[in-house]
Amino acid sequence: ENLLDVGCASGRQVFMAAPFCGEAVGVDVGGPFIEMAQKYAADNKIVNVRFIRTDGGTLPFADNFFDRLICSEVIEHVPDEHFFLLDLYRIIRPGGIAVFTVPNWNSRGTLWKRLLNGFRPFKFEPLSNFSNEEIKNHGDAHLRQFSLSEFVALAEGRGFEVLYAGGASFIDGPKIGPIMERTNRFKFIQKLTFDLEKFLAKIPFLRRLGRQIVLQVRKAGGSMD
Repeated sequence: ENLLDVGCASGRQVFMAAPFCGEAVGVDVGGPFIEMAQKYAADNKIVNVRFIRTDGGTLPFADNFFDRLICSEVIEHVPDEHFFLLDLYRIIRPGGIAVFTVPNWNSRGTLWKRLLNGFRPFKFEPLSNFSNEEIKNHGDAHLRQFSLSEFVALAEGRGFEVLYAGGASFIDGPKIGPIMERTNRFKFIQKLTFDLEKFLAKIPFLRRLGRQIVLQVRKAGGSMD
């Protein structure tokens, strides 16, 4: 089987998937990212991967080309999310599986951040242009935000069958980032954190309360495990 990672950055997920694929492909709009990934592949003699720089328009692949697809933390950035998802649908084979993630309410969807906000809707201001100064002032370069129900509706509206919809990254609190950076250097704490995240993801009422939203979807037609 072959896999595509859309918005692959320097290729970490591509390299993780490569041992399980016939071919793993990464695309990104960032030229330096693609160069880093290509160098890593060459230096480590990983032959079943390739990396392509794209301009953010139609993806350079034939219809029904990929068995598996990853698109993580990208859809909140693209100019036209409807066109983008239709193009992803186009290049997946019938029955093929994709995993999409986006920040939940721009990563403010955790229980902690909702408590701080009194469970009111978060005000969202989309990025107005992609200048370096504007991105710095804006903070996250997002053009839109999603709730779980909004993200499910978007995927289903573009023809995907949603197999799983839920949250990820539930652990949150004051200065949680620096704390986890320090503690996750220890393998046993890293495993405990991961096991706790998996447990929390199985609790139905918590599924809307992570920093990220995760969808596993399938393209209609055919059948794949």
